Amino acid sequence: MNRSDVHDLKAATRRGVFVFALFALGCVSGQADAVVDGANFNASAIVNTYHVDIHGSTSPGTTGSEGDPFGSIESAILRARNDLDAGIGARVLIHPGTYRQSMGSHLWVNSSANRKNTPLLIEGSGPGVVISGADVMTGWQYEGNGVYSTPWTHNIGNDTYWQAGYAPDDSVLAHRAEQVIVNGSALRPALIEQYDFANDGSGQSRWTYTGVVNPTTTLQPGQFGVAERSDHAWGDRLYVRLPENANPADALVEASTRSKLFEMNGKDQIAFRNLTFQHAANHVTRTSGGQDREGVIIFDGFQSNPNSLSSNILFDGVTSRWNSAEGIRIENVSGVTVRNSHFDYNGSQGFSLQKASDVVYESNTANYNNWRDGALGGQPGWYTGGMKWASMEGVRIRDLEVIGNVGAGLWFDIDVQDVVIEDLVSVYNTRNLFLEISQGPFTIERALLAMPDEGDASVRSLMAEDVTISDSIILGGPDRNSDAVYFVSYGRGRSNVTGEFYRPGPLTVEDSIVYGEGEAAAVNNHNQFNASTYPDLWAAAQHGWTGIGNTYFAENPDKAFAWRKNSGFNYGEGTLEEWLAFLATNGSEEIDPTFADPRFQDMARLVFLPAEDSPFYGNEGDLPFMDLSGYTAELAAFYAWAGVNRDVLVTIPPIPGDANESGKVDLLDLSILASSYNRPGLYTWSDGDFNGDQRVDLLDLSILASHFGERRTFSSSSDPTIPAPSSLSVLVLSGCAIRRQPSRQRC
Repeated sequence: MNRSDVHDLKAATRRGVFVFALFALGCVSGQADAVVDGANFNASAIVNTYHVDIHGSTSPGTTGSEGDPFGSIESAILRARNDLDAGIGARVLIHPGTYRQSMGSHLWVNSSANRKNTPLLIEGSGPGVVISGADVMTGWQYEGNGVYSTPWTHNIGNDTYWQAGYAPDDSVLAHRAEQVIVNGSALRPALIEQYDFANDGSGQSRWTYTGVVNPTTTLQPGQFGVAERSDHAWGDRLYVRLPENANPADALVEASTRSKLFEMNGKDQIAFRNLTFQHAANHVTRTSGGQDREGVIIFDGFQSNPNSLSSNILFDGVTSRWNSAEGIRIENVSGVTVRNSHFDYNGSQGFSLQKASDVVYESNTANYNNWRDGALGGQPGWYTGGMKWASMEGVRIRDLEVIGNVGAGLWFDIDVQDVVIEDLVSVYNTRNLFLEISQGPFTIERALLAMPDEGDASVRSLMAEDVTISDSIILGGPDRNSDAVYFVSYGRGRSNVTGEFYRPGPLTVEDSIVYGEGEAAAVNNHNQFNASTYPDLWAAAQHGWTGIGNTYFAENPDKAFAWRKNSGFNYGEGTLEEWLAFLATNGSEEIDPTFADPRFQDMARLVFLPAEDSPFYGNEGDLPFMDLSGYTAELAAFYAWAGVNRDVLVTIPPIPGDANESGKVDLLDLSILASSYNRPGLYTWSDGDFNGDQRVDLLDLSILASHFGERRTFSSSSDPTIPAPSSLSVLVLSGCAIRRQPSRQRC
């Protein structure tokens, strides 16, 4: 079969077509021609606006007009509710400021049809509208050895996980929910009160208090701890030790005290726009021994009660960051659109979605999540990460970024169908893309999947039916168990709905680069079915793979592919030629494969651009070559703060105006710029083009002049703290002051 036949086959066999030029109007699945258009929020029906201001009134007679705004967001929502009951669409307009309050719990299960169906918009009037779960702490008392304390009247306590044996004995911090933020930087938690953890065998955890430690000898610079009990000398106080033993009285110190910031069910037609939610003290679980998880924003209706369900929910320009557990949790909903939003630095998942249909998710991030569950709790593999979605039907994702999560980047788990993903960047997660026990189809196009954690894979497909990945770059490694594509089949793969097994595959990878770094395989077809007990499933797994027009590479060519040799449990590994021979005996096929090093410029620093000697140089096609080196400083700083043992080679961007990248802006740089100034031609940074327009002109001279005399500086700090994203202009990491310039520069 030649290349034109390959492309004809690709066009004929693709199971889903995602036409993003018509994204706002709907998306079409090749399987069922289902229209997936997300939330149909009727903004034109909004009539009345109620204003909220940080200095607004809390008196009962407040009207909510621009001249008489509410001081409470919840009060404004309750006033808008009266309009909804009358069938009048309402907007709650929140003016800039940090609102240290909850927006309330609005369980409108048995409300009127008008209240349920009339549009409600909750919107920030501009940037800087923050709903915070933290309060400002004052009244500091010096305890010694750089440690200060202040009274602590909250009793947040230890939470339980619902699955017995989920957390190891030493993971008490994963069951806490406090946070302390100093001048926008999160301190790392430490335990003052000590507990023993045990499971009672029924899915609940039990805690036994064992004593208290002296905070002045326990806390290291950049740490905090709480003592909630009253029966010891250190009790009922919050303790902090700032970097360089600074005095917290000279800083803005915030401590998380509120758990959920908004809860609703039984509401259709609701939108959130231009809002930031942060610093909530939410637990990983909400009920003792129960499966409910606690997000900052929660929609949690019950399928047994249709009146509790919600639909047509819009998130636009929403940020949920630095919360103790999940950023946002939504369950039992339909018609959801999330766009231009960020769910980063949360202690558990960034965005949790279950039992949902008709979902559009465009231009969002879920980065650096699961620091509490994954890093502090030692559970990077189960449940949490950037995003884990389950029991879904009709999902359209475009332009999603999931980077640096201490868990899976993007995970679809059990009974998920009709999913189309375009332009996914998933890098430096435990596993980058996980498709599990679902009927599909899954169609993934132009994905960059790289740098899984040791012992995991970039793509893990477990009993997922009908998966097609095309025009993608998939990198695994570096150890033997970190394959690029891990196609695994075994007896757990039953539907929660029918109880029947899903079939493994088919998994088709087309026109992609599949690269096994170090000892990793490019493809591992790991069939674990017993051929005698499950002959049909065993056979399906054996011939479930199809490759079309791919470029494969493994740094150890003799272990480039792995597979189960026969009906016995005998596994083999070998070269491309041996892999082709195996496929030929099992009814699978590889069409027009190539084994060649794609030669990226610098994988270790996340520069996934083709080098000049790459076979793809000047021939990039639709492959997602890009430079992610601008993320390395933030990624390394997050790992240092969370205690994640993964190495990141940091790229330090040059100072603006430093043409020769000498670490200083001086006359040599001015001379370089002068030699290219206002001359015809296409120029780069090294010629004096500092704004990237390929010209050297007055704008570049202005950039150089504004930084003239600057030098790259170094700090002696050995206690890195990681600021909130809004203040990430300078990160202190490994002794270097690093300017953050993250970018996803496409080739």
